[in-house]
Amino acid sequence: MAFSLDTMEQTLERLLLEREIEQFLYNEAELLDERRFSEWIDLIADDMHYHMPIRRNVKFGEHHRENSDSDSEISWFDEGKETLAGRVRQINTGIHWCEEPFSRVRHLVSNIQVDSVDGDEVRVRSRFYRIHQQARR
Repeated sequence: MAFSLDTMEQTLERLLLEREIEQFLYNEAELLDERRFSEWIDLIADDMHYHMPIRRNVKFGEHHRENSDSDSEISWFDEGKETLAGRVRQINTGIHWCEEPFSRVRHLVSNIQVDSVDGDEVRVRSRFYRIHQQARR
């Protein structure tokens, strides 16, 4: 199987982009794990939208109902950077009762995939596993 230089260059560019994205996500997880929330919030684009639907167990053939609809149903999270920045400010006051004592948290990131590239905007999918342990008060 022969590859053209164009194909090899495109493949190399894609691999370098994927590596850059992986390192970004790993760094983001590290900042969260180390409670460096102010640094973390600075990474986020001003127009970001964080949405985590509620997942339901549904009958076979009703897969389209598995995740809650963000337009008409409640979600675990449905917020932007300003809301998250407010949470960071609250935590940094030292008066944040739900995190006293601080939780032990680890984020494991995997299955990182580049869906599309449009100029300097990259659409990425990934999976993460969050381990959260909180001591009793």
